[in-house]
Amino acid sequence: MTTLQDQNKAHVRNYIEEVINHHILGRFSEYVPEDGIDYSSPPNVPRGYKGTEMFFTMFFEGSSDVHNTIHEMIAEDDKVSIISTISGTHDGNLMGLPATGKKFSALLLETVRIADGKYAERWGGMDIYGMMVQLGALQDPNQKALAEQYVKLVETYIGGVNNHDAAALRVAFAKDFHDHINAQVDVPQGVEGVVMAHGMLHDSFNDLQFVVDEHTVEGDKIAIRVHAIGTQTGPFYGFPASGKTIQWTAHRILRVENGQFIEAWNEFDQVGILQQMGIIPSFAPPPNPEANKALVRRLYEEENKGNVDIVDELMSPDFVMHGDALNPYQKGLEPLKAGALMTQAAFPDMVVTIEDIMAAGDRVIVRLRWTGTNTGSFMGLPATNKKITWTAMATNRIENGKIVERWFNSDVYSFLQQFGMIPS
Repeated sequence: MTTLQDQNKAHVRNYIEEVINHHILGRFSEYVPEDGIDYSSPPNVPRGYKGTEMFFTMFFEGSSDVHNTIHEMIAEDDKVSIISTISGTHDGNLMGLPATGKKFSALLLETVRIADGKYAERWGGMDIYGMMVQLGALQDPNQKALAEQYVKLVETYIGGVNNHDAAALRVAFAKDFHDHINAQVDVPQGVEGVVMAHGMLHDSFNDLQFVVDEHTVEGDKIAIRVHAIGTQTGPFYGFPASGKTIQWTAHRILRVENGQFIEAWNEFDQVGILQQMGIIPSFAPPPNPEANKALVRRLYEEENKGNVDIVDELMSPDFVMHGDALNPYQKGLEPLKAGALMTQAAFPDMVVTIEDIMAAGDRVIVRLRWTGTNTGSFMGLPATNKKITWTAMATNRIENGKIVERWFNSDVYSFLQQFGMIPS
């Protein structure tokens, strides 16, 4: 004989498998009454089936393949407790979070009271927090500790390489480590392959040093961007020692399992190494120091004409300034233009003079002097109506005919003395 509890469990199963899993919004009224109460419902959500429709409309928009898998149901009297998992792909806007394409799986614990074949009351809810962590909207509280652990593991790894310390490498890498390396290196897999590969590198570059420039942690992986420098004192790829100092860059993604690196993917500038060794020619045109000096001269000539927009022609849109107190770190051209316009307003007769200029490779170094009458306020300082002069030196990096980067120091101290802010 079918009991009430069996009927209620079947009713719940039909609701989940036939309505929710088939994304049929029009059938919620068959299972939830108009006055049904959901005690876990967010504020301002209507009662009954209208609120249920609102919630699942949002969920179906955020995940076109969302599915509820029932693990267990327990029925007693007029109530049914359900343990299930909501899973799917985040391919649409979900609770205000734009699609990430990530998979998610969240535990759902709920108890419902069935009256007249419908959900009269409902308690419990889904692990929204856990789902948002999976989608990257919230940080896993354990992730910070894991990130610190992964960074220390990288430090052990790089320290082992730089110090030629095989023991440190055996701490960082698992015994059955697998390297998905593209380089044609005849070494075995596992930690002993790591030890062997880096031993071969040190045989080629006996003063080799790696520096980690950047790292990113997500899930069980850490990505690192590094650069290396060393003197080629031994054969490399079968080519004899060149005695040259060689530099190269690399990216590496390492997966962690049980506190050790278990798997890795690697890309490094093999061709760049061979070019610096003189084995193969460079594919890039050689720098033209004289053309680069002419570029920098023209920049300051146009500045003296008040042509602020010349930077659009001669400088990269992604220009980066590494400056000092008067010209701090800046990125892009708009801060540069704003600074030039402010200076012109404060010193209408301003003239910049190139007192020295030197060039080598893609760098141009200039020694400069600015001179002008201060008739307007400058950086909040009132006008002095005095003729003011200050000096500066700058290193400009040229790439593809444009200034892409600058390192800058100026005589801010003398400048502020002339404004009366610092005693002479």
